[in-house]
Amino acid sequence: MLTLPFVYDEVPSTPKTSTPKTSRLELIGPVLRQFFVIPVCGPVDLAFLIDSSGSIGKSNFAKMLTFMKTLSRKLTVSPDSARIAVVSFGTEAMLHFRLNSHVTLKSTEAAIDQIRWKDQWANTGAALREMKDHVFKTEHGDRSNAPNVAVLITDGPSNRNSWQTVPNAESARNAGINIFVIGVGWEVDSFEMKGIAGSRDRIKHVGDFEKLMRESTLKSMFSKICNLTSIGRPKRQIPWQCNFEGLARKGSICDMVQSRNDAFDWTLKKGATPSRWTGPTAAYEGKYYIYMSSKYPRKNGDRAV
Repeated sequence: MLTLPFVYDEVPSTPKTSTPKTSRLELIGPVLRQFFVIPVCGPVDLAFLIDSSGSIGKSNFAKMLTFMKTLSRKLTVSPDSARIAVVSFGTEAMLHFRLNSHVTLKSTEAAIDQIRWKDQWANTGAALREMKDHVFKTEHGDRSNAPNVAVLITDGPSNRNSWQTVPNAESARNAGINIFVIGVGWEVDSFEMKGIAGSRDRIKHVGDFEKLMRESTLKSMFSKICNLTSIGRPKRQIPWQCNFEGLARKGSICDMVQSRNDAFDWTLKKGATPSRWTGPTAAYEGKYYIYMSSKYPRKNGDRAV
């Protein structure tokens, strides 16, 4: 690991007549976090199974769609990252699109927006069977390097062919599908949810559909899903644990980008520093460093704003 090689230009500049603006040179930690793209989730094949029964209601069904779009956005939909499929269930199950139907976030979100509430019974077992038989198939986009994950959202127990629900879930889990259940409201059947998920740590209960869309619920599901992937979420995030030479390779883990609205010019450099007034804040090993040039005059003691 390299000690952070951060340097900045100290060439004196002629002060302006107006009060000089202070620079943000001391915001090293927060600023550099913008420049590191640290992956926390590997590839995942994810199927949403959503309740479209009468008890859900049109407005709450729309909130489920929003939840799916937001979680998909967090997981980063792409051919090499997250692939999404959706099955809804009323009296019967309906597969709306497969894992390889939409491989960009924009098209995935557009497809989710086309799903309509059915106002029917709740045949949860049919959705589980549809998922196992028609979603996680190689010809439909399933990948060997990505875990198969299902997130089932419901507000109550099965009331159509309910005897099939748990056996169909067990069959899916035996096929290698990881099932998470989100129960919404107080009419959910905790025993059925455990039978579907297989263990209580794969069950999330929220009081209503507003709580379903809370950031805490999204983060919880994001973390559970990512922990199944090849990378997984780190136990703690340390922004400085990065091989700095990686910045020289576009698309690498340590790739660096700069906001167009940034008031400073950031450049990845190697070799000698630009002037005798420029030097690293700490000794380091390696040949690369980040060079920042401020647009405003500054003096010793200037602080971040």
